[in-house]
Amino acid sequence: MWMGGGVPLGYEATGRTLKINEAEAETVRYIFRRYLELKSVHALVAELKAKGIRSRLTTFSTGRKRGGAIIDRGSAYKLLANPAYLGKVRHKDEVYEGLHPAIVDQDTFDAVQQMLEANRVTRTTGSARRTESALMGKLFDEAGEPMTPTFSVGRGGKRYRYYVSTAALTGTARATGEKVTRLPGPQLDTMVATMISRLSGDDGLTLERVGIRSRGLELLLACPDRASDVTGILNSVTARLQSGERAWISDDQICVATSTRVAFRGGRASIEGAFDPSRRVNGKLVTGLRRAHALARKANFSPLATTAQNIRSPSPGGSYDNRLLRLAFLAPDLQQQILDGDQPAVVNLERILADEIPLLWSAQRSWAWTSQIG
Repeated sequence: MWMGGGVPLGYEATGRTLKINEAEAETVRYIFRRYLELKSVHALVAELKAKGIRSRLTTFSTGRKRGGAIIDRGSAYKLLANPAYLGKVRHKDEVYEGLHPAIVDQDTFDAVQQMLEANRVTRTTGSARRTESALMGKLFDEAGEPMTPTFSVGRGGKRYRYYVSTAALTGTARATGEKVTRLPGPQLDTMVATMISRLSGDDGLTLERVGIRSRGLELLLACPDRASDVTGILNSVTARLQSGERAWISDDQICVATSTRVAFRGGRASIEGAFDPSRRVNGKLVTGLRRAHALARKANFSPLATTAQNIRSPSPGGSYDNRLLRLAFLAPDLQQQILDGDQPAVVNLERILADEIPLLWSAQRSWAWTSQIG
């Protein structure tokens, strides 16, 4: 029997049992279904908020009201784990068959519990992830929506950390071209930290907000409480700006815009620019470089040999290998940049093979990183 207490969303109390409130029950089924689709309580709560879905509003005879609030994460977890929706009643640590009808079927309820448990295991590393994601709560996309940290697990269990816009998580993002909805976390964290360290100097500025733009970033820096001369701090920051940056005062805070841009590769966005110290190794390009050296060894080619000696060496078979072989003759510093991932995004294997590589190393350095590629 129903022994009283708070009535779950989707039901109404009638005597010692519960009856279904069909309008609310449909909301409950929607919540269960969307959690399985979104695979995240955080994303689910954001969607419920966007749709204006709230808890039941109860008005007592005294006029006091309870409920009608936004469904937060705690409420969502409690709802998704409530056996009442299977037609059961929990009493202390035991669950019994109830007299009321179920709202969700057993398969759906079991699938939700399995996902909750799997995500609960993942959250055991949540504090570490929050520590890693230095911009959590401070990063916003072009529409002003917060970007939240998340991660995926690749082959071999390697974790890849990202910042994703709330609109993308909840599926409410509109197709608006190359709007930034997902960015690599470590790369962005490192770049912003490096900029703040340089811009703050001895002025004690702290980061308040980072706005992502398709053509750059905007950093809002708060002045220390003791600061009385914001204009003087602006002048100090301006003296530390680099090419492509500008600064101004906004509500007694310092706003800095950079020309660091967001590059799109294969449908994914990445941050790149003169102030980005992070590395992005192009595996395909590195593999091509290694194969080029293997071909050179097999054909007895060498950058240190004379032209006559290289002419007498047998040519690799196939036009592709012939063009690939040229990578072995790149200047050593350019090859090292490829191995370290320090080459610009536009420098990839396809574009190198399609272009003509100069023979002189000095000419290669001018060629490789200019608009001649791309």
